[in-house]
Amino acid sequence: MLEKCCLAPMRERCPDGPLILILDSGGGSWLHVSIATVLLCHRYGAFPYILPSYTTKCLMPLDQQPHAIMSACWAEFKRAWSRQETTLSIFQALAALRRIVGEGLSEANQRAAWSHIGFETGSRILREKILVDRHAELFASKLAGPGDLPEPKSKSSAALDLLKIVSPAKKACQADSCNAQIPVTSKFCGDCGAANPHFDATTADLYRPGRKAGWRKVPEGEAIAPQTVEEDRLAAGVGDLLAVLRKKKESQATTKLVGEEEPAAKKAKISEKAPDDLEIPAGSKPVDSLSDEEHDLDTTSGCVAYICANFGKSRRDDIKPIAEFFVSSHLKPMCRKEALWSVFQKEVVNKGTLRSTAGRSAWLAAWRANRAKRFAKVKK
Repeated sequence: MLEKCCLAPMRERCPDGPLILILDSGGGSWLHVSIATVLLCHRYGAFPYILPSYTTKCLMPLDQQPHAIMSACWAEFKRAWSRQETTLSIFQALAALRRIVGEGLSEANQRAAWSHIGFETGSRILREKILVDRHAELFASKLAGPGDLPEPKSKSSAALDLLKIVSPAKKACQADSCNAQIPVTSKFCGDCGAANPHFDATTADLYRPGRKAGWRKVPEGEAIAPQTVEEDRLAAGVGDLLAVLRKKKESQATTKLVGEEEPAAKKAKISEKAPDDLEIPAGSKPVDSLSDEEHDLDTTSGCVAYICANFGKSRRDDIKPIAEFFVSSHLKPMCRKEALWSVFQKEVVNKGTLRSTAGRSAWLAAWRANRAKRFAKVKK
């Protein structure tokens, strides 16, 4: 794409002098750096310039109005086509896109887009527009105003006209007492089943969805390779840069994994503990053997009993109203699409919140405070 659609046409139009290739930095500017990109720029005398982050919308003419027009027209065309309930082949899509892009990149839209970022034919660069008017977008992430861009035209009629152009032609059925219109891509009439004398096999193949015969991916062996000593030097330099970036990325991934290892291991150790080995708060009796108790988690009482069973027996009378409030106010509203037992498993059991002293203490403090906001005690 870079060679066939950008560098080669531009070099044909401007045979002398250097070219400047402006690149978006989206996803990290290093994604645009490859041996093929560097070699092509060297061969066509182009100098790549990567825009700083978050400035593309303000400085790229395509991102002012042409892209908005093309996106709106394409979306409207797809909506109109979907009403036909027929498959859109790649050739029909390309025919539609060709006309849509032509509309978006019309001379008027191009001139307006370039003018919006400070470039007008036959004039010097409009520094005030770049450095003052666009300052809000560039450095404050605020829109600088509508500017002088033309308003997009109504797209419904244009989409319907485009629909007629890229749809296959239709002919009247030749059978007696049948007035149906048959596309030239159909062998038979959809109403009476008669053979279609206007069937066009070539057009039918073009409009057929799916991969077409003869299409292939470029094998790796056909990739752009250095041909001169200078290109060897450039390719070697790019290779070193990519290696450094790759190494840096791997280092960051390793650091992240190392940082996550400790809490994960700690959680695994906690989950492996038997109920009798759990730490017990001071002043409370040992936790009952949870393996010997079964609670129906599809009922409110079962969920409350499960929560209370994780605390000592002496504390269960105090824990019960908090557990009931937790289930009714937090878990029950989440049961619109799932059963209570499924929500309880995700929010309580799988998280292991009540399986450690710290987890129980944090849960109790949080939901005791939440309940206190709703319930108030009155001294008699």
